Amino acid sequence: LGLRDELRLRIGISAPHHGAVRVNTLESIDLAGGSWDGIYFRGLPIEITARPAPGYVFREWEGLPGTTRPDLRLYLNGDFALTAAFDPDPSLAPPAFVALELLDAGRLLITAEGAPDRAYLLESTADFQVWSPVTTLVADGNGSMRCAVDLPAGELRRFFRLTAE
Repeated sequence: LGLRDELRLRIGISAPHHGAVRVNTLESIDLAGGSWDGIYFRGLPIEITARPAPGYVFREWEGLPGTTRPDLRLYLNGDFALTAAFDPDPSLAPPAFVALELLDAGRLLITAEGAPDRAYLLESTADFQVWSPVTTLVADGNGSMRCAVDLPAGELRRFFRLTAE
């Protein structure tokens, strides 16, 4: 039949709940044990696709430096191992306050972080019942945000929250 040498392909995943991997027509190989092994013939194409789970993004194929595309076509010349690496989707990360600094009587400097280049609505309340918009903050390319806000005169406490717009 002219079949070529049999070679082992081992595929792993950064964490089982971060995503799945398709190999040729196998929609989702079983990676619950951390890795999967398949036997293939030398020089024949193998189609591999990494599929991130909701809330995750594909980062790279460990074992193929510099490969950041989730889909591959491999031609094996020897046994080979690679791992699909996924990261949490930064666009879904909730915003967080980093620091609140009283500048002077009645002014507060707010430092926060969120998803890069994303807009957030800063709201305030005194009673957790009625929230009022204060301003819109847009995170820079690193996810950082800063603004100074005026505090209402005569109030002893004020609460703030950030929500994605």
